[in-house]
Amino acid sequence: MPIYEVRNTQEGETVTTAGFVTTPNYGTAGSTTEHGLQDATAGVLIYHYSFDAGLLVGDYIQVTGEIDIYNGKTEIVPTDESGIIVISSGNVIPASQTVSISEILVFPESFESEIITIQTATIVDGDWPSEGNNSNLTISDISDATITMRVDKDTDVDEGSEPLGTFNLTGIVGQYDSS
Repeated sequence: MPIYEVRNTQEGETVTTAGFVTTPNYGTAGSTTEHGLQDATAGVLIYHYSFDAGLLVGDYIQVTGEIDIYNGKTEIVPTDESGIIVISSGNVIPASQTVSISEILVFPESFESEIITIQTATIVDGDWPSEGNNSNLTISDISDATITMRVDKDTDVDEGSEPLGTFNLTGIVGQYDSS
């Protein structure tokens, strides 16, 4: 089943899909699994609270699990480790699509868990994180719309210098709200 169809599946249903792992493990190393997964149609999050599947960016995997909606984001939760099969490793991940912040805000669900690029981004509020820390910053682009950019300590971006002026931002669209 293409990920686009997975994203339109009801919570609690079991699905099987395949795609490229696009993020490092955002879960707790050694004990949880939390990765972005993307195919040619869409992106989705894979999450499990009790095991680390040992996946790497560029792995092409098949995953079977139950759909869960957690704070607004769609997740596939495999029953156990057997729900994740690594088909191949070391693959090139899908290219990002260039979008404006305004486009994301019109229908954010359509970009959730996908690799995107925002051109001419500017930080308008917030502090760049120190090494080993997360931070939420507000950014804008030429559309003058704003959105929250999360710098996650697991990406090692926090170890770099804060971009000055305008910059092109490539990352994964996420959602974390009370819906």
